[in-house]
Amino acid sequence: MKRPKPDLTEEVSELLLQSTLVEAHEEVNRRFEIAFQSLDKKTQAFLSEYFNGATLEELSQEHSLTPQETAHWINQAKRDLLRSLQRGTSVRQ
Repeated sequence: MKRPKPDLTEEVSELLLQSTLVEAHEEVNRRFEIAFQSLDKKTQAFLSEYFNGATLEELSQEHSLTPQETAHWINQAKRDLLRSLQRGTSVRQ
C-alpha cells in the first residue's frame, strides 16, 4: 500500500479541522438561539436592540429608564442568557 502524499494528508487534515469548526459554530448558534428564546419577549426585544447597536442612551430614552437602570437591565439579561446557556451545555475535553 502506498503512503499518501504529504500534501494530500495535510489537505485532509485541514478539511477535517474546517468541518469540525463549522459543526461547532452551528452548535453554538443553535444553543444560543434556544437560550435566547428562553428569555421573556420584552427582554428578547431589549437585548436584540442592544446587540444590534442601540446605545444605553437610546435604550434609556425609548424605554423611559435612566442609563443606570438600562445598564442594570442589560447586565441582568446577559446573566440570564448565560445561565440558560450553561444549563444546556456540558464541556467535553
